[in-house]
Amino acid sequence: MTLWYNKLIRIIFLKIMLEQQLVDYIKKAKASGQSDEQTRALLYKNGWAEAEVSEAYAFLNQPQPAKSPVGQLGGQATKPEPASANASASVKTTAGQVGEARQSQEKPQTQISGRPEVRVEPSQTNMPSMRKSHTAIKILMVLVILVVLLGAGYFIAGQYLNLSWNPFTPSPKTVVAKMIESMKNVKSSQTKTDVKFTVTDNNNAPQGGFSFSISGGSDFADANNPKSSFVLAVDGSILGGPANSPYAVSADIVGLGSVFYFKINSAPTSSGSIHTGVDISQIIGKWFKFDQDSLTALMEAGGSELPLSTLNASQLNNSESLQKIRALLSADMFSDYKQLASETIDNQNTHHYLLKISKEKLKEFLNKLVESFSQQTAGQSRNSELLDAAQMFQAVVNIFPEAIGDIDIEMWIGKKDYMLYQAKIVKNIDFSKVFPGANQQLEINFSMANSEFNKPLTVVEPQGAQKIEDILLPIARVQKINANMNQISAVAQTVFSTNNTYAPLCRSGLLSGWLKMGLQGISNDIVSQGGKIPVCFAGPLGYCVSTQLADGSYLCIDEQSVLGKTRCISSATVCK
Repeated sequence: MTLWYNKLIRIIFLKIMLEQQLVDYIKKAKASGQSDEQTRALLYKNGWAEAEVSEAYAFLNQPQPAKSPVGQLGGQATKPEPASANASASVKTTAGQVGEARQSQEKPQTQISGRPEVRVEPSQTNMPSMRKSHTAIKILMVLVILVVLLGAGYFIAGQYLNLSWNPFTPSPKTVVAKMIESMKNVKSSQTKTDVKFTVTDNNNAPQGGFSFSISGGSDFADANNPKSSFVLAVDGSILGGPANSPYAVSADIVGLGSVFYFKINSAPTSSGSIHTGVDISQIIGKWFKFDQDSLTALMEAGGSELPLSTLNASQLNNSESLQKIRALLSADMFSDYKQLASETIDNQNTHHYLLKISKEKLKEFLNKLVESFSQQTAGQSRNSELLDAAQMFQAVVNIFPEAIGDIDIEMWIGKKDYMLYQAKIVKNIDFSKVFPGANQQLEINFSMANSEFNKPLTVVEPQGAQKIEDILLPIARVQKINANMNQISAVAQTVFSTNNTYAPLCRSGLLSGWLKMGLQGISNDIVSQGGKIPVCFAGPLGYCVSTQLADGSYLCIDEQSVLGKTRCISSATVCK
């Protein structure tokens, strides 16, 4: 564009200079007494077009602004100079300028209107230099102007219309680099993410599936008061099953600073064979609160086994981790840039690309994540747990990229703001590469759509929320009692294998402490979790152990090693 503009300026300047020379020449010819016919003939002979000459004469013949009265015909008559002197001066001037002018012939002069008459032979005196291509230059100038206008119009149209080809479009790598930088500066947005996993055998027969979607917005404009609001939906049903699968769950999640709120909108109400101690139907539709106190309570209840034991609640809703991940991204991660037809996404004209992340680049990125995680958690309490987590993640990093191979990513990037409006990944993974002998395939479908960039998000604090530990702690306690009952079942099987009867398992309606197999410790642990001392009934071929829970219900186990909700009253009681 700059080169064309400079050329255009030079051509226009040249045209102005040449036309000024033409006007000056005609003025001098008139002043020397040369007739218009003679002047025209000489100009035509030297390559000037008739239209150009006529244009110059028309300019000269325009009414001129009034001058000083001195020397004007309408004013006082001036004293005429001798004709011979006037003619001689004219000839000398011409000869001095060119050196090829002929001597003008003087003739007897008569005075008309106070001015001497001067005649000069036709001459090329002071003829402006002009090539035959003057008209061609005008045509070229018009063409250049048209090209510039068309180019500018195409450039502008390319910003608002999805043109299939545009010479002004930046390279895909440049666009992706700008997108990464633009996304680093995003403070708020709306996002919808859908992920679906489909498992098939080697004959492509469906084996099962799992999917989840999360949609909503986040706002980190105020680092001290981040906000978020999302809707989560999970479906773990077997493919081909009913729409209302017992594994389908949906919930609302709200984050305000370091406090989270969630509400279960739908969940399976059947608890199956394992008793949880919670009636799911009683908590659906209610808001629950999770804060630092909740985290502390869960840490104390779960001990070192809880993965939340080294976290602070404020870390769960901040932009620092997100910014660190964004900082690891770069256009160099991608290769095989393929430009696809532009599309309109969310009323935005977008660049449309298909990119590739090689397994080597993926592994490099994941290693950087592990390193960033290690640096972030350095110096925190219980580093042994963090070390175990980091080692486990590192092991996954070493296997995962090789297992899945290269990843193709489809992207839609805004033409005006360079924001990432949409991304899609479809990937097939052969389980046999991860688990030798497996004969299943996993298909992953991932899609993400972003909108409402850097627009404020309004989030209202839910009212009447119940503390989450009031729900989770009873569940955690019951799950521990479940584990204790399974331990009793394992001891019972050992007793039967050794004695060919279950009878030694119980004594006076309680677990036999004399067996020295940890039964007394198991009984005490059940009591510490809120259960009553377990009752025990055993015979040659059967047994039944039960405990009463804090909510008044019962949890039992028998020789079938099945947990149930029945109160045991004899060795023949069936636990169900």
